[in-house]
Amino acid sequence: QFYQQKFSLGIDFGFYSTHFGRCLIGITSGRICWTSFVDEPDEFAIRALQSEWPGANLSLKPSIAREIAKSFIPVHQGHKKRQQHHIVHGTGFQIEVWNALLSISPGQRVTYKAIAKELGRPNASRAVGNAIGRNPISYFIPCHRVIRNSGAIGGYRWSAERKHSILAWESDNLN
Repeated sequence: QFYQQKFSLGIDFGFYSTHFGRCLIGITSGRICWTSFVDEPDEFAIRALQSEWPGANLSLKPSIAREIAKSFIPVHQGHKKRQQHHIVHGTGFQIEVWNALLSISPGQRVTYKAIAKELGRPNASRAVGNAIGRNPISYFIPCHRVIRNSGAIGGYRWSAERKHSILAWESDNLN
């Protein structure tokens, strides 16, 4: 689900280690509302989650993060992927961009310009990039599949090296 307005809720969260690094996963009412890779002290990652959902009641529940991560994020070959349920908030444009990202298949790469064109805004590549950079559910809303027009990997909120690793893993594990 996508929402244009923020609202208060309870968020259970936990940390989990994956092939791509440690991540923080937030869940509310059975839906993923936050995912970020964690390269800094835990307090900073928790503050970022709280900043995204001000007023939310955060509750540390490591087992929930573990179950979600095992279902979605590759920890080993042959992980089982299930349908994802998420909840985010953002501007109308951000939501359009994030929704477009959900149509990008594993192993596929698209450009910022292609997404802008798909949204009927061919000159909005930079705005698309900004919306992608605000994606609150990394990996699950696959912003890592967007590359520069030149074909270069480009930036990624959690490092270009991590983006490259995720893309390589997806390419190697297509069935």
